Amino acid sequence: MRIAKTRIGLVSALILLLQACGGGGSSGGAGSPAATPLPTLLTISLAGAEADVAAPVQFENSAAGLTGLRHEWNFGDGSSSTEARPAHGFAKPGDYEVRLRILNARDEAKTVTLTVAVNNKATVRDQICSGANQSGWCFQSPLPAGHIVTQPQLLTAQLGWALAGDRRLIKTTDGGRSWKVQPIGSSGKLERYVFTDANLGWALGTQGQVWRSTDGGQSWAAGANVPFTQLESDKTLEAFDTQLLRVGNAAGERFASLDGGASWSRISSPAYLSVTTAAGLVFARTSENNILRSTDLGLSFSAQGSLPQECPGDRTDSFLADGESTLLLSGWADLISGPYSHSPVTASRWFCRSTDGGKTWRVAAGKGLPERDHIRYWTPGLWSVEGVLWFDWGQLYRSTDGGENWAPVSKPDLGSLTLTALGASAVMLTDGRMSVDAGQTWSALPGRPVHSARRLDAQTYQLMSSGRAYLSSNAGQIWTPLFEQLGDGQTLGSLGAIVSTPANALLAFNGAGLLQSFNAGQAWSSRAMFPFGNSASLQFASATRGWLIAGYDELFRTLDGGVSWSRIWSASSAAGLPPFSLQVSALQFFDESNGWLALQTSDFASAIRQSRDGGQTWSARPELPLAEPALLGLDAETLLAGGRDGAIHALGASGEWKLRFRLSVGGAIKRLVRQDAQRVWAVGSEGLLLSSSDGGQSWSKQDTGVSTGLNDIRFADDKHGWIVGNAGLVLATLDGGKTWQRQESATSDDLLSLVARDAKTVWIVGSWGTVLATGTGGF
Repeated sequence: MRIAKTRIGLVSALILLLQACGGGGSSGGAGSPAATPLPTLLTISLAGAEADVAAPVQFENSAAGLTGLRHEWNFGDGSSSTEARPAHGFAKPGDYEVRLRILNARDEAKTVTLTVAVNNKATVRDQICSGANQSGWCFQSPLPAGHIVTQPQLLTAQLGWALAGDRRLIKTTDGGRSWKVQPIGSSGKLERYVFTDANLGWALGTQGQVWRSTDGGQSWAAGANVPFTQLESDKTLEAFDTQLLRVGNAAGERFASLDGGASWSRISSPAYLSVTTAAGLVFARTSENNILRSTDLGLSFSAQGSLPQECPGDRTDSFLADGESTLLLSGWADLISGPYSHSPVTASRWFCRSTDGGKTWRVAAGKGLPERDHIRYWTPGLWSVEGVLWFDWGQLYRSTDGGENWAPVSKPDLGSLTLTALGASAVMLTDGRMSVDAGQTWSALPGRPVHSARRLDAQTYQLMSSGRAYLSSNAGQIWTPLFEQLGDGQTLGSLGAIVSTPANALLAFNGAGLLQSFNAGQAWSSRAMFPFGNSASLQFASATRGWLIAGYDELFRTLDGGVSWSRIWSASSAAGLPPFSLQVSALQFFDESNGWLALQTSDFASAIRQSRDGGQTWSARPELPLAEPALLGLDAETLLAGGRDGAIHALGASGEWKLRFRLSVGGAIKRLVRQDAQRVWAVGSEGLLLSSSDGGQSWSKQDTGVSTGLNDIRFADDKHGWIVGNAGLVLATLDGGKTWQRQESATSDDLLSLVARDAKTVWIVGSWGTVLATGTGGF
């Protein structure tokens, strides 16, 4: 029995062994599953063009279509997945190392990694940016503050467009209170644009590119490039209907399109004295006094009629169209008042008018106009609007019967002025006067001189004066700036500091006004006004507690995140001196309780004060042998100070200042910033960048490759950092400061301060109220 049991046990063990090895079958193992071979190349890709924190990222991989494989994803943010094609939402912008490991049935594995840049473009939605598709640095002041604005065009009191910044198209639908960028792909700079109605418009690029929009500028389709040979010349763009376009440049090149910009033909007709109607009809006068007509913008002409002898072609200075068939030619006739060639010369005016498109002409008497001396040196202004003629003949005149009779119009006694006629009864003068009742009364305009003016309807007018655009919706009684800007309607002065509180609020300070935004800089509001002070002094130690210096020596504090501020200390009052006798040149708080400040006492030294109660009281510390220092508190007892002589001093528990570093060649240190417990940075004049890896004990100089003054440096983490400087300089690092690369900021303004919320979301402020933002880390 024992032998039998042993044999049975051996047989059972053998059967189990064969099964485990895949044997025992009649086919010799052919029925067992084979392991899927691993692909030679394994790659990760994104289903979309880029990743953004606003939406889940759809991941693909080159092995996703193979069966018999397991997928192990690690997204670099603590999350994972076993799907072949997972969709993952990142909670925070940044650069993530995504790792995929695939395994087959034999547990053979292959791994691949991909660094995924997760952007935050919602921060800069609809802004003017230095890169395509809302990348790079974007102007985030309420548009178009901080920008040069040109070519404003309103169709109604609410709807209009303009070119802003680096010649990008912006649009308003609320009369200029807010603006949005109208992206035109990778168009770069625009030269001109035009809209014929609320939907149809064209844009002309500096290189002759043409785009067409049928939805008010929301989307654009490329047309044919205009074959300019002189691309550097200033260009013009006109649209007359859905198909007729004309472009030109300062070099005299002219082209016409009869198919909405799909093709272009060169206009090579002689440079006759000509006029173009609103519908695109071109009328021209030849040297033989014949009138020609063109329906293709001057590509070809047909004869219309001839001028009478009373309208001499060699003495014509004005050719006007009023509507599509009424034409007016005007010139002068010399009247020599003596028998000699040097006798005084006076002149009278003649007018020839046609109401049938130039086929027949009638000479108008011009009664009521005086003779004038020295006519050859006089350039008259003649306008024909709604059947009424306006004529600046030294005195302002008006005719309602085609030039037969003229009546003087009363105008302010302001000397010789250029007029712009806007209607049968409305006229503007360059010196800033307007009349809407044919000169019976005149009102002052908001600026002068008036460079251009347009009437949109009976009540709505637009004008440009001294580089600013204005809009009136009540026939000129009240004018408002078309481009609303920060503050009181004027561009702000320098914004010297910006902070981001833990409550996700942004605060910026210009020394007098505090600006606040609760929606990532999309809109700003003024929170408080102060006696003018130190624009770089604004700082927060927590979500609620912050400080700033105003009035030169007054310390203000907030305990509610910047909603309200109170003055808690004055250096002059504490010293028993009259107000503003002392000046606080630097302020630095290490935490909610511990802070330092510097009082300027001479050109070579500063008095140092320390507070341990949040700024309510201050005690004297040893004098610092530096003027206007940059301060950085490392802890409650240790203070670093950098100065204009390129020296860095340290004050510790010993109560003595010790020199830590001095440049061998002069240079000013403007800002000291702590990256982590040991890493400290200093920036200054002429591209100066210093770093310390031991808490400020020793320093080394880094080559930035620039000679521009540097004003601030900040880091989002151990790898991502930025430096800002004068003349629009922005430098960025992706390796913790080992190397730096220059970024395009699209501004030449001095950039003074920055704050980084994460590796992609950063704000910069500077001179002229400049506010820049990025949702892509500036790249």
